[in-house]
Amino acid sequence: MNSSKPYTVAISTLKAALIYCVLILCALHAGGVAAQTQMPTCPDQHNAPLPLYSDAGENPNYRIWRNLAGPAINCQGLHTDNATLVVALAGRFHHGGTVEDIASRAGGLSQMQGLRYWSTTDKNWRKLISESTALSTDSTKDTRDDFSSVEVLSGEPLYFAQNDTRTWGMNTYRFNAVTSDENSLTILSENISPIKLGPVTLFVPNAIKSLVIVSRYNENTWSYYSIVAIQAASFATKEKSLINRQSAAFRFLAGLADNKEPPLAR
Repeated sequence: MNSSKPYTVAISTLKAALIYCVLILCALHAGGVAAQTQMPTCPDQHNAPLPLYSDAGENPNYRIWRNLAGPAINCQGLHTDNATLVVALAGRFHHGGTVEDIASRAGGLSQMQGLRYWSTTDKNWRKLISESTALSTDSTKDTRDDFSSVEVLSGEPLYFAQNDTRTWGMNTYRFNAVTSDENSLTILSENISPIKLGPVTLFVPNAIKSLVIVSRYNENTWSYYSIVAIQAASFATKEKSLINRQSAAFRFLAGLADNKEPPLAR
């Protein structure tokens, strides 16, 4: 009988356990997956966000949550009882202007036309939005000029439509400023039309809710936190695609190049 065999097996098991723990810790450090016990944390005067902010000039940090049971999220106007998928981004960007400048960017829907993102399917930068327009009502027929900063900061419901190059037709959304002051702006948005791919409905109305919180960090730097919650989907949503779409929105509002290397998720 070989008495060293149990000892050898124990050492091998310990090594495997240590490797597994290191891999898990690396994944968490990279922001790829958050433990399900850690719920999304929105930034406020008492709490740092989860994930934490990255430094200006770097890609934002991100976290993913799957199959959250209610109450899943309660964050400055964004409330969901359940969520199939949640992705949060947190970063910082340089901006020496005012909150009105940022509100003007948010209202510049026509400027989003041609916005690119990194496609994990195509392995390339590709067009995300082929058509984008502000609306005076919730009808895609009632197109209008971009919203002014005054309109965005008013808190009134505003509407826009976009053609996502991965779906069919114009999708309609509603957004409004939940809170705003000279140092911060919080915008809530959701789809109010079904999002389809041909005859198939991918997302029913109000299935996708997002919140963006922009706040002054110092004189020339602002903090950015966004959270997107998908409450129901007909098909599994590609997590990396959602991450890169959120990253494209971050770059647009921050005034950064939409194809700046590296992409957030490959």
